[in-house]
Amino acid sequence: MDLPDKAMPVYKGALLLSQRSNHPYMTPILLGRVGLCYMQIGDTVRAESHLVAAIGTATEGFASVPARVALASLRIRQRRPTDAVPLVDSIRSFARNNELDGPNWLGDAYYLRARIDTTLEDFERALLQLDTCIKRTTEMNIAHGCVACLLMRAQLLDRLGDLKREEADLLQILELAQGRTLLLERSMAAQRLKSLYARQGRIRDELRMTEQLKDLGDTLHAIDAEKALMAMDFNAAIREDSLSFLAQQGAAAKKHANELGKEQNRRTWLMAALLFAAGAATAIWNRTKILRRANQAILEAQSRLLASERAREASEVRTRIARDVHDQLGSDLTKLVMLSTEAKVVAQGEPSGLSSIANDIERIAGEANRSLG
Repeated sequence: MDLPDKAMPVYKGALLLSQRSNHPYMTPILLGRVGLCYMQIGDTVRAESHLVAAIGTATEGFASVPARVALASLRIRQRRPTDAVPLVDSIRSFARNNELDGPNWLGDAYYLRARIDTTLEDFERALLQLDTCIKRTTEMNIAHGCVACLLMRAQLLDRLGDLKREEADLLQILELAQGRTLLLERSMAAQRLKSLYARQGRIRDELRMTEQLKDLGDTLHAIDAEKALMAMDFNAAIREDSLSFLAQQGAAAKKHANELGKEQNRRTWLMAALLFAAGAATAIWNRTKILRRANQAILEAQSRLLASERAREASEVRTRIARDVHDQLGSDLTKLVMLSTEAKVVAQGEPSGLSSIANDIERIAGEANRSLG
């Protein structure tokens, strides 16, 4: 659910267990996972130390490849491309020599090498790397890898001024990036196409991309809302588990106190000290009463905290929905301005085309009104 701060303590707990049992395979994998969590939260120093440790502790080469991929990406992000070159070469060499590609490790090597070459401004070499990566991922039917390479190649082609090939790559991304997992990449491709069409004066194509971006934005907002609800359910489940755990602890303490009382009574009976037995029973009863009151206070405090958190999270969801409605209305108004501009141009040339534009304006205005409703 994109919550690395919550995933990290679980990975660290698993890592501790793996280190205690001297597990040769899971230890480097878990070190790499912790390093990725640090990368996601922006702690590059700890991320690098964990990834380097993952590579150093791997007794078998394939166990270190995910950490090598992550570390190479981190060093490219840190503007240290020359430090990333040996890592990429080792990934490529391992994938070729062992004939074991895992999740497209060879394709990752080509993609990372292209990023390095782009940072070093060796664009021709970067394009060759991307061509190979696209060919490989297409043959292996790995959509996410192919889309990433196509998007990067489109950016390079834009810098080189080859707008025709850039458009072809972006259209191919829209065709490949189907499903929920690649919505962000599809949105990025549509945004670049819209900008490309605007620069070329292709108003209808630009409007078509604007419509597609609106649909993608609605879907992304729906997914964000779904993630927010998942996070709320997740947090509520954690709190309910905590309440249940406290109740179980209270019951166990009460049971333990009763057992102590019985044992004390047996000892008192054997010693024939009735007075002592009565005093012990009174002390046990008082202890049970105090525990019951303490547990009740804890349960009430947890319930109040749960209600407060739910109210806060509901407020955040309402704020997000309001922002989404604002963005959608802004998009519709932008389209109305574009159509008005086109209407002025058509009015000066062929007025018969105004009817179609007027219909589009009426439709978009109706959609904006329904969205506000």
